Amino acid sequence: MLQLESLKIKNYGPYYGEHTIKFKQQDGVSIIWGENGLGKTSIMNCFRFVMWGEIRKRNEVAKELCSYVNKKAVKEGEDMSITLHMRYDGSSYKITRTLQRKSGDGTHDSDYSLSKYTLKDESALSSEQFDHFLSTSFPPKVARFYLFDAELLNEYETLLEPDENSMVIKESIENILGMPILENCHNIIDSIYRKENDEVIKIAQKESKSKNVAQYLQAAIEELSAYEKKYEVLNEQYKQYLQERAKTEQEMKSSERYRELLVNIKTKKDLLERLDKEVTDTTLLIKDQLDKIWKVPLDAVVKDLIEKKRKEIEPLSLKKSNTKKMMAIQDYIKQKLSLQPCNCPICKQNLTTESQNAIKSSLSEVSLDEVMSSDEDKRLDLLNNEIKELDGFISHVNMEMLKKVLGQLKEKEGQIGLLHVEIDKMTKERGDTKSDLSEDYVMNLSTQYANVCNKIANQKQSMDENVKMQKELEVKIEHQQKMVDSSLSKKSQEKRERRDFTESIKKLFSDALVEFKVRLKDSVENDATEIFKKISHAQNYSHLQINDNFGLQIIDNNGQIVPNRSSGYEQVVAISLIGSLHKNTPIEGPIFMDSTFQRIDQRHKENVISALPDLSSQVIVLAVPEEFNRQKAIELLGDKLVEEWEIVVDGDYNRQINKYIGE
Repeated sequence: MLQLESLKIKNYGPYYGEHTIKFKQQDGVSIIWGENGLGKTSIMNCFRFVMWGEIRKRNEVAKELCSYVNKKAVKEGEDMSITLHMRYDGSSYKITRTLQRKSGDGTHDSDYSLSKYTLKDESALSSEQFDHFLSTSFPPKVARFYLFDAELLNEYETLLEPDENSMVIKESIENILGMPILENCHNIIDSIYRKENDEVIKIAQKESKSKNVAQYLQAAIEELSAYEKKYEVLNEQYKQYLQERAKTEQEMKSSERYRELLVNIKTKKDLLERLDKEVTDTTLLIKDQLDKIWKVPLDAVVKDLIEKKRKEIEPLSLKKSNTKKMMAIQDYIKQKLSLQPCNCPICKQNLTTESQNAIKSSLSEVSLDEVMSSDEDKRLDLLNNEIKELDGFISHVNMEMLKKVLGQLKEKEGQIGLLHVEIDKMTKERGDTKSDLSEDYVMNLSTQYANVCNKIANQKQSMDENVKMQKELEVKIEHQQKMVDSSLSKKSQEKRERRDFTESIKKLFSDALVEFKVRLKDSVENDATEIFKKISHAQNYSHLQINDNFGLQIIDNNGQIVPNRSSGYEQVVAISLIGSLHKNTPIEGPIFMDSTFQRIDQRHKENVISALPDLSSQVIVLAVPEEFNRQKAIELLGDKLVEEWEIVVDGDYNRQINKYIGE
């Protein structure tokens, strides 16, 4: 049994200087009261830090240790340290972990050096000895059953479904129940059996009758061994992917509002940018129209003048056109008349001199009235220039279009104003929403989650294919093993008998292990049911039923599974499971409960408080004063309430942990 004696905190989180909590050495419940944000979770994390050298947030994500050094201590260049005094199996232990400032401004882990010092009964332990002590007394894999809050309790619902999420918790449960020790024993016996079987195969390879099949058998065994090793690698990677997914899920959950704000801000800013461009373009269009609007009153007069001038231009333009045609014809005829011989361009007959002279005479008699005079030509040019100049005085303003555009501009400016208000509001909320993750990281979480899910699916497929090959090889090996055994000579009888004996021990241990697991689950189920009945006030609930994942279903008096449990009942069942695990584990230790009553109704709260002493011999409850009634807790716990502490504010960067003195 691991029993806490005292916890000394120096410059950790909200605690500046040294603060010591001395726990009474008697079985029962200790309550540490404190408002939200004062440092209750910090006390639990101090225990985590001193034991395993790491600190995790509520979402189980590890953080840089330097971020937990008290701000005033960072400014003063001081160290952070946690010292734990405890007893385990009759020996006293003192563990001190120190984050010693060595350089820099104290805002990076590289600015510190991490050290650990451990005494057992006043004798120093080496790092290897301490690690061995931790692995046998309080391994980090079982921490979730000793240090938990309401969010962690909700995870136990996943045990009801045989999926990847439940596998991680199931493995932790098997760790706290000591299953790895028994499975390691089974693996040792299996390795002894394989060694004995290798000896038999070596003998078979030397005998002519069994040589060939023994070689095939050895090759199959080696191939199976390679697949088994490959599976171990795949499985470890698979677990890492599961942890990565769980971490990403927690980050997505914890940053859900923050991510929503980032997405909304980006969407609003993109819309704002588009509207700003539209307003700029619209403003330029309106400015162009307004620059011309003074011309609108002149439009009618100018258009009338232009129309009059166009009427005057019309006959002049026609005359000019006709003159050009006439002059072209004369030039053409004169050109033809100058040629010798001179032929008619139409009938191709030769023209006499007399005919040519007659034509020339006719050309000279063309009326000057039919020809454009130079004055008329100048008048035509003048009129065209005047029309062009007058056209510049026409406004070309579309008043209907201008009214419509002005309305659109006003509407867009209103939208822009609202967008600025919304963006400012969301930006402020984003600043108030605490997140230790960068904006880019948060925005990439969905992609990151999809990628790790793909990795898990691919890894699972590889593992399934590996298991399939192992089963095929096992069938092949069993067949070849029988062939080898049947062909062995009497000389190898002793080796074969040793192997067969080892195999029988292996099978006996395997059967015993299966039976032990069944009995252990029955014991966990019975103890969980006993605790559940103390906590639950529902008369129609009969008992809890355990599955292969250690998930617990509520069974009613009719033997039916109770579906759709509330979040409050999920926590009641989870607390029942944790209490049951502590009754059946060889690893006994204290329990820290951080804000685990907030989703439970008043009656269940009182029942849980009454059952706290049944969970472990040392229970430390970190509670908000409003979480449950103190006087009722005193009444329910009686002499099992061994002590109370209170966290109070002592300046901007400091808290004090005092003995509770009440109102």
